Amino acid sequence: MKKFTLIAALLLGSLAAFASGPADITGKYLDAGKDGKDCNTCHYITITKGTEQGAVKISGFFNCTSEIDGTYDASTGVLTIAPMQIIGKAKDDAELMLLNVLYIADQNLNSYQTKTDITIQFNEDGNALFPENCGIGCVYYNSDGNLAIYDVDGKQLLKGNLGVGLYKVNGTITSDVLDVQGNPLDPTKFETAVVRDDNGGVIYGIDGYTWQRYYVGADNTITADQEDVFFFNDTYTKGHICNGIASGFDLYKGLTGTIDPDAGIITLDNWVVVLINQELGEGASYKGSKTKSVVTFPAPYSVQVGDVNEDTFIDIADLNKLINVVLGIDTANPKAADVNQDTFVDIADINALINLILGI
Repeated sequence: MKKFTLIAALLLGSLAAFASGPADITGKYLDAGKDGKDCNTCHYITITKGTEQGAVKISGFFNCTSEIDGTYDASTGVLTIAPMQIIGKAKDDAELMLLNVLYIADQNLNSYQTKTDITIQFNEDGNALFPENCGIGCVYYNSDGNLAIYDVDGKQLLKGNLGVGLYKVNGTITSDVLDVQGNPLDPTKFETAVVRDDNGGVIYGIDGYTWQRYYVGADNTITADQEDVFFFNDTYTKGHICNGIASGFDLYKGLTGTIDPDAGIITLDNWVVVLINQELGEGASYKGSKTKSVVTFPAPYSVQVGDVNEDTFIDIADLNKLINVVLGIDTANPKAADVNQDTFVDIADINALINLILGI
């Protein structure tokens, strides 16, 4: 046992820095924020490994498919993307370039930064946030050869003042669909990211393009904020989600349903996207109705002793986190961190976890 105590002591200094983010960020995400028209919006982002250590390829910003380069530092959990990389082309064949957008509060405007790296901070849950007041946007070279902002209906901008993040795909939303006449259509299915908190959570990826915050009642019923989800035109401006179907919806009531946290299922009642006529103050349904939507997310599992970061694996990542817990710079579920089951979380648990990882 002494030699493992020595190993643990050495690791206290050398490994503690490696618990700021996941070791591997490859996979599919939903970016999310508010677009230039203040509508809840999101896009599917794919991250794959590059050829060099720490290098990654990213695609999907603003639904563009061209891969761009990034560098991920697992010791800090920061993904860095150089600005002005080409992410794809607009309908007029103009090349679109991604760049950092900084919100300047005293001027109430978003400033496009052509020389500032885009940085995204990942956490141990595998999700990530842009720095405060930072977003992303597009520019292109116009016919005069000058850089211009590309902002079609506000969709090519995630505003820096309202929080922008990347959320790892962890489920789906499957919906039964009726057309505007009430006839059944083929069901739809989109990948989602459900992020839960003490009050409820957020469903990212609704119909593949938007998100809504929901709240959980005492009886596991849910209600959602009724926020704008896209800009349509100057007459029927911003669509939002209403409870009901096309032939009868409640203009002032958003998503409702129930949640089964143990099964990892949210069941949504009938809902429809409604466009508001600004002159008449009336609403009109957009593209039919959803009757029963089922959202899936990871169901909770019983905590394993030693699975300190609760990712269902017991490995070096758990050791890194446990060292930080012992040092007092992180927290963890004591049921997982108390590896030797003596009701204390201390260096003895680090030794026990090393033995557990080594299989002895």
